[in-house]
Parts: sequence; structure tokens; C-alpha cells
Amino acid sequence: MIYKAGKKYVLSLRSDKNSAIKEFNLINAELKGYEKELENTDIFVGGKLLLAEKKELEGYFSLADNKGKKKVFIMSDYNSLIDCAWLHEQCDLVLHQVPTGKMPGINVKNAYSYVPELFFNDENKIKTKSNIILFGGNDLRREDLFKKYIFDSNGDINDNFLVLHKDYATMKDNRIAHDDYLKLLSLCKYSLIMVREECREIGWVTSRIVESFDNYTLPFVDRNYDKFDHFNTRKVDSYEEIKCLMKHDYYNLQRSQDMIQLNRENIKSNRNKFKEMILNV
Repeated sequence: MIYKAGKKYVLSLRSDKNSAIKEFNLINAELKGYEKELENTDIFVGGKLLLAEKKELEGYFSLADNKGKKKVFIMSDYNSLIDCAWLHEQCDLVLHQVPTGKMPGINVKNAYSYVPELFFNDENKIKTKSNIILFGGNDLRREDLFKKYIFDSNGDINDNFLVLHKDYATMKDNRIAHDDYLKLLSLCKYSLIMVREECREIGWVTSRIVESFDNYTLPFVDRNYDKFDHFNTRKVDSYEEIKCLMKHDYYNLQRSQDMIQLNRENIKSNRNKFKEMILNV
């Protein structure tokens, strides 16, 4: 069984703007064909756990037939640390997105999931691109970084940025469906990668950086992202620094192209590790 917490909520949305359904489908696809090997393993994917779902899962855990099964919780959203605490504390293994393999706040066995690497599909991509920095996401607990990189002192978007974001102060949401975001990403030379405040110190990484390398897009990475350097990137600390790099055509420098290629090779070689961990619980 592969159970998505909050699936009913996600499916009620008009489009998959935060890639939650895409991720769930990738996990299912990765384990397809291994039903026999996993017949004694149940997998729970984190999300916005609704009250009705919690009651449903309480019934599941109370069944004698399920007590001997291995249970794996996949925490691909940091919010699941709190939102799904009741659920992941009953599992044998929690897979998260902290590359050191140990995440604060989890009391059961836990490890890096390699779920971000599942977003690498290695298909043919567009290599002729516009000189644009793409950002897609929300500003929740990273308003400081929006002010640092995206908005000028007047609140206008800085030059060269294309920003598709949800503003939690106004609840205005100009994000687009995830598949459409990827089409735009494939046309841009650069992306901006950053995480919310509570994810910085623990080194939490996301699928957005993998999607960038997959599309031959060069990420500008906030200096507090990927604290333990799971990916090989160019860290930045200001819009002025980004502007200077773009002025010197940073994308087309040999070291930049080498960086893209190195990360593509590393991501590709690591992509099967998620499946290996699930099969060997």
C-alpha cells in the first residue's frame, strides 16, 4: 500500500502547483513491478493530514493483519514533521530530505530519501535559452529572501526575474501548474533556489534544484540552502551578485556548463537509491 496523506485535499485543488501529485506518481512509478517484494511493506507519503484520514489510519493501525508489516514514512514536505507527527512516529523508517541522513525532531530510524532525485528524467531538453531567472513557489517564512533577491526597495520585481509565487500576506497566487512550470524552466538559463527559515540550518534540499539541472538550467543557490553541499552549486548572497554574474554571461562559462553536467551525472547515479532503500527496509 502507498498512502498519500492529504490526497483528497490535493485532488480538490484546480491544478498541481506544488508538484505534490507529480511526486506521488513518481513514487508509485518507481516501485511499480515490485508488488511481491513489498507485499509486507506499507508506505505513507506526507501531506496535509485531514481529520477523516487520521481516523481512517487509526483503524488501519489497529488491525492485527497490519501490525507485523514494515511501515515507511516519506517526508518530502517539512510541514509533515508536525502535521503528520502521529503518523510517522508509528513507522519503522522515515525518509526525509536532509542529506546528512539524520533529521532533528524525528525519534525513529531516519535517512535521506533521494526523492528529489526522482524528478530527474534525463529526457532531451532545450539548450537554447532566454537570459531569465525563474522562480516558482511561495513566500512562507522566506520573505527575507524575497526582499534580498526578487523585490527592489519599491516592491517591484528585479530585472531578469520571472516570478510565479504565492503571497501569503495577500493570498494572491500566480503560480502555474507544475508541468507548465517545467516548460518555462526549460526555456530559462537560470533559476533561483532557496528554502524557508526552518529548513536552512538542517540542510533540507528540494526537487526544484534537481529539475533545474535536469533542464540544463543553472541554479543561483542562496548561501543558506543545501548547507552540507549535497549538490555542487554556486552559492549567492545578493541580487547584486547575481546581476554581476549575469553581466559576465555566467551561464555560458565552461565551469558553469561543467557544473551542470557534474550534477546531472551525480543525480542520475543516485536516482535508484530511493527504490533500493524501500526494497531493503
